[in-house]
Amino acid sequence: TLFRSGSFGSSSIGAQRKEIMYKISGPGVDQPPFGIFIINSYTGEINVTKIVDREETPIFFLTGQALNRRGENVEPPMNLRIKVIDINDNYPVFERSEYVGRDRQSTR
Repeated sequence: TLFRSGSFGSSSIGAQRKEIMYKISGPGVDQPPFGIFIINSYTGEINVTKIVDREETPIFFLTGQALNRRGENVEPPMNLRIKVIDINDNYPVFERSEYVGRDRQSTR
């Protein structure tokens, strides 16, 4: 488990210093499909480790947490919604080599 020292919150006396660990959970992390997202426990930066198919999973709902050394939340858990943006990776499939149609529009 990785921790970092840094400011978190403030009070009238001044900034309180705590050691914080960032953590995520949910589908794509610790639930199927496993291991798609990882988090840098020091910075909270989330990265994608695998190709994600929008047709298969268009949105991932994760939970993010900031924890102290004892594993207690230092603020309420945060709901994270990761929306997968699609690229056109599926070419059109035609069952026949030729199609015939008519355009009933006037050509005048």
